[in-house]
Amino acid sequence: MPRSLLFLPLLAAAPLATLAVACGSRTPLPLLDESGSDAASHDGPDAGSIDATDAPVHDAATRDVARKRCTNAGPLDGWFEVDVNLGGDYERLVSSAAWEGSDIWLATGGRAIENGATRLLRVEVKDGVPRVAESAPLANTEGWEPLALAVSDGKFALAARASGGESKLAVFARDGTLVHQTPIAPLEIDLRFRMEADVAWAGGDVVVAARRFGTPDHFVVERRDPTLAVRWSVPLASTAFRLRPDGSKLRTTPTLYAITATELGVEPGQVSPLSPMGAARSAWVGIDPTSFVLERDGAPVVHGKWPGQSFASFGYIPVYESSVGILITGNVDLGAQIGLWGAGGANALQWIAVPRQGGGGVPFADANDVGLFMLGIEIPHPEQPLRYWGCMK
Repeated sequence: MPRSLLFLPLLAAAPLATLAVACGSRTPLPLLDESGSDAASHDGPDAGSIDATDAPVHDAATRDVARKRCTNAGPLDGWFEVDVNLGGDYERLVSSAAWEGSDIWLATGGRAIENGATRLLRVEVKDGVPRVAESAPLANTEGWEPLALAVSDGKFALAARASGGESKLAVFARDGTLVHQTPIAPLEIDLRFRMEADVAWAGGDVVVAARRFGTPDHFVVERRDPTLAVRWSVPLASTAFRLRPDGSKLRTTPTLYAITATELGVEPGQVSPLSPMGAARSAWVGIDPTSFVLERDGAPVVHGKWPGQSFASFGYIPVYESSVGILITGNVDLGAQIGLWGAGGANALQWIAVPRQGGGGVPFADANDVGLFMLGIEIPHPEQPLRYWGCMK
């Protein structure tokens, strides 16, 4: 795929325009009858054991002498800006589910033209300084396009599209060693059509939901044991989908499902007309034709405004849970945006414009920092490094 900006189709109802930013395999957020998803996981493992001898751990001093202030950043107006290039050159980036107090893990696809391996990164922000704390390549992933990542107890589950168009589900040890891998057989092999996936750990089992677009689409939900042997596999009608981080539930546009060791069961009751694009531990984030939507367990559905005339992402909304609120991210009118539920009251959605082109990634927030890890678009240079932009008190 050319390493350039792409023009993507419409995402929401008029009045949205047709322009959206992309890097790597970016796809637009869909309407209610289309799809999107990403990874989910339990808490990340403890830090400190990845062998990163082949790739340096990146750190950066971020405190400019002039102490540039964040402006036009809504609730962060007047904080100090942090803008750092963390290095690398990637085609694709997906995040595991993360929340305040848990580690933030990223799976970054290598450049396709170099048949690069997927790399696992643990990122953090300490005292306003973002850094790549751990880095390791994942064995036997050359040419893979990572689609979803889940982390639990020192193990990493990855759903990916391999270089030959195959669907892959794999488990890696913390040092990047491949432990198990298997195809997601119902998706078949087809080089013409892209894929979307979500993955989660449910105890020692791996739950995967995956779709390959085609004629017709193929969409399947599977629960696999620790060796990735199939416990059950259920085909579903093509739809938007998302897994809870603990693998206990699947949300699609029309239906909420409970996931157990023996079956995929329909939860009783009505669900709102939401395309689920992100999952928190007790909430779904998505879109309807007019707004962003936050659907909390046992609470009224909340709607938030569109931040611009167009919005694009990888087909999912990365979510970060914090005492500050629930954060989401995406691209609006060629620029990255951070959406913050809760800054102006529990039901308010405020948008923070990132003054740098970029895509993918995951937001981050604690009491003193709000920011975004993302793939940078470094025009006129072809590289797409991992970047962090944020505001700190």
